[in-house]
Parts: sequence; structure tokens; C-alpha cells
Amino acid sequence: DATQPLLMLAYNTPPGDYAFTWVGRGEVTDHRKLADLGGAGLPTDTTSARAVQQFLLRMEAMNAEEMPTCIVATRSGWHQFAGRWGYLIGRDWIGDSPGVQPDPRRSNAQFLNAFRHAGDPDQWLVAAKRLYYGKSWAARWILGAGFASPLLRMIGVRSFIVHHWGQSGIGKTALLRLAMAAWGDPDALVGSFNRTVISVTEIFRHMTDIPLAMDELQVGTLDRAQFIHAVTGRTGRTRGARDGGVREDRIQTWDAVVMTTGEEPIVSAMSDLGGETNRAVQISSEVFQDQEDAADVHVLTARHFGYAIRPFLERVQQLRNDAAMTEKLIEAHRQRQHELMREAGRSANHAAMVAAVSLAQQMMAVAVLGVSLDEARSMARAAATIALREGVPATILPVAERALAYLREHRATCATQWIDVVGDSNQVATQLKKTKDLTGIIVPPRAEVWIFPRALARMCHEMAFPAERVIRDWWDRGWLVRSADGEHMSLRRKFGSMTARVYVIPIHIAFPAEAEDDVILSMPPIGTDDDDDDKKSKS
Repeated sequence: DATQPLLMLAYNTPPGDYAFTWVGRGEVTDHRKLADLGGAGLPTDTTSARAVQQFLLRMEAMNAEEMPTCIVATRSGWHQFAGRWGYLIGRDWIGDSPGVQPDPRRSNAQFLNAFRHAGDPDQWLVAAKRLYYGKSWAARWILGAGFASPLLRMIGVRSFIVHHWGQSGIGKTALLRLAMAAWGDPDALVGSFNRTVISVTEIFRHMTDIPLAMDELQVGTLDRAQFIHAVTGRTGRTRGARDGGVREDRIQTWDAVVMTTGEEPIVSAMSDLGGETNRAVQISSEVFQDQEDAADVHVLTARHFGYAIRPFLERVQQLRNDAAMTEKLIEAHRQRQHELMREAGRSANHAAMVAAVSLAQQMMAVAVLGVSLDEARSMARAAATIALREGVPATILPVAERALAYLREHRATCATQWIDVVGDSNQVATQLKKTKDLTGIIVPPRAEVWIFPRALARMCHEMAFPAERVIRDWWDRGWLVRSADGEHMSLRRKFGSMTARVYVIPIHIAFPAEAEDDVILSMPPIGTDDDDDDKKSKS
């Protein structure tokens, strides 16, 4: 999957031994790049680079038929070779011979080393079985989430986030480390939120179909909405090429379950426009009854890791190369999805995510833990139903309603920033001059609430909502009083000698408790109402 062939160059070293380095073919065909390799130890410099280049090209042409070759992949994950699917995890190829080898260049070394195995494989199994048969449904389900990534591409489910949150000490990090210890070294595989979004998506240049694990959400400085959309978007940032077009070596796609932890939700119900909620399942549940149990898991995963995923991948690799079995897997996922929708009453999108984890939990229990199929299926269904009910909100209020709720809360908590019209227009104008950071004016005689555009923009910023989106949604719902021509979202209102452009909301919509049934909508003495053409408004 590289954009150019790789070559292994061997060369003598001063003590009489030899060393080797892997380079792209373009570094050999360009003598300037070949000279730069002198810094890595290759016996070449700007003076000898042309001669070395000519020697290498002649040598390759004369010995091409005798030189050994191999198939190299730049990323761990699924690869199709000679019509058959196989799975590359670190340096191990799970599939048919001759197989695929990992990219040996140094830029990939840290990811190759992360997927190694060490210690006693039975130690991980003992800890996993203890949690699997324990009281915590969340432990079973999140362990299953750690095995779900290789299935996503097969069953057609997009990347999503599983976020485990709650107070410190409930075992979030220990459980995440245990799930990632099935794949390799958790010290290398569990990352921190203290990084940029681009540095996160760059990880997918080296792996796909593998879970991405990040711990301690609250210590991060990255924008959460940007992070959620970036890691679940399945496509990295496209970069331009010098000769036009785009750089193919910078285009990467991925499928992964992104597993995160933190002491607070990753999606805020107040600021989310809907896109983040649709990409995440948020679990808040205690895992360990005793903090000592969590500490034991930390110690165990530091020494014993990297074995459990291999029997699981061997089974999944067999399924993927059998068209009939793959169809059965897709159908099993579809049935599980519809079962969860009936039982939990959530959206098809969230049910598809939870069903994918449920299938992975079931397959992991059978292939890795040795649980019977009936027992594994029953426990997977039960955990998935709870996860869908507790991890996904039953209803997501539209942006317009959440913004209006915030407006009402602001009126209750920041009363000094609001003016209630009492008396004549001159009294209102005097009160307006004395009020700092004014948000709006409530005009009971007109049954209206006037909101100043700058104040509304400030509140939208506090909610992390685009002001244009809020205003448009209010307009589409008929919550804004319109100008005479029906085209202007804001109106001019006059009180005394002062004139201002405001958004006008009927009081029975903005503050229903303050609306009076017997209000007469007539032109009051405190002001007049004009549209942009200076014509009297009919609103």
C-alpha cells in the first residue's frame, strides 16, 4: 500500500561489520536524496552520490532476477493480497503465505513495537474472565469494544467513540489498559488527550481496523467537537502535491472504535449540534468493587500482554475469506441491531454501533475466553441493551429549543442584564443607559422580548452554537417576529430618543410563564416599529 517500492541497502561499517537501511526507491534514483542518507550512516556524500547512484542502478539491473522480494504494508490492519484477506498486526501476518511484512522504516518502529507480546498469556485470560463473570456489565461490554474494530469494515459500520466516564477510582483506566493489553503493550497503545487533533489522526497512517485508546479526557486541550469529527470521519487531511493534485501518500482512511476515558462526558448535551452525539456511546458505570483490584490490573498489564487478540483475528480472518460466513455475520449484526432498537428504543445509528460491540463481545468470549456460544450470546445481548439505554440519550433536543432554554436560564441567573418595561419610554431610555452588558428588554404591553444581536452572539458563543444556526432555526420555526416585507430577521425598535435593531420574540414563546392571556397586541406608546425601508411594520 506504499506509493513507491522500498529497497534495503546494505553497507560496510568501520568495525568490519555491515548494516542496512530501508529507503524509498525515489531516494536512490535522486542523487541529492542519496547524499542525505550519509547522515544515517550510509557511506555517501555530495561528492560520491552520483557514482554510488549509478552503481546501485547498474547492480539492480544486472541482478534483478536473483534479488529476493517481499510484500510490504505501511499499516497494521486488513490487507488483500492475491485475492485473499489477511491481517497484519505489528510484525505478525495472520493469513496465507507468503504473507505481508510491515514497513521496516524507522518512522514506523514505535507502532511495530507496540504490538509485541510479553509475559504469560494465561495471566491476561484470568483477569479478563474475572471481569467477564463479575457484576459489572460495563466491564464485559467495554472489553468487547476492544475487539470490535476488525469487524467494522466487514459489517459496514462506520468508526465511532466508546467513552467511559465517571469519578476517579471506578476503574476506567485499568479497564482500558486491560482491553488494549489484548493487542500489545498498553503503555504504548494507550495515549493521552494532551495533544493536537492532527497528531491523533496521523496515528492512522500506521494502523487501521485497530482500536485507538486515549485516557483522561479532562487533561486535554484539544477541541472536543473537532476531535470527535476527525477520528470518526474515516479520512485524514488531504495535502497538495508540488506538481498539482494531491499527495497520495498523505491520503489515508480508517475504521476503528475509538475508546476514551475521562471524568466527564466527551459530548455536552448543551453544546452539541447533534453530530457529536450521533458518533458516540457514553458509559458511566463502576467496574471494580475495590481499588486494589484496579491496581492489580495495572501491574498485570504492564507485564503480560499481546496474546489474546491473535486467536480472535485468526477466526475473523477465516470468516472474511468465506463469503457465505461473511454474509451470516452481516445478517447477525442486522438482527442484533433491530433487537436492540425494539428493546431500548434508540436510533438505528446508535443501535448499529452497540450491536457491533455486542457481536465482538460474543465472538471474543467464545474464541478467547472459551465461553459457550449460548452463554456468550445471552450475556452480549444483555450488556448491549443496558449500554444502549444508558449510553445514548432517548431524545436529543433541537438546537432551537436548547438555545431558547439557555435564554430562559440566562434571564433567571443574570437578571441585571435584562430590563422589564415599566412606565413611559423616557424611563426605559434612562434605565437602558444605566444597564451594562444589556442582553434584552421584556415588553409585556407588546407581548414581546427584544434581544440585542451582540448579546445573542455572546450567548451562542457560550453554548458553542453558531449564532447564524440559532437565528435561522428560530426564523424557520416562526419564533421571530418578521418585518413588514417578511425578509428581515431583525427589526428596529424605538423607545424615547433611542433606536436599536433587535431580534423580536413573542413573549409567550420566550417566557411562557410571564405571558398574559389578555395581552392586546397593539402599538404601545413606548416606541414605534420600522423595517429597513422606514415603513411602519405590520408585525
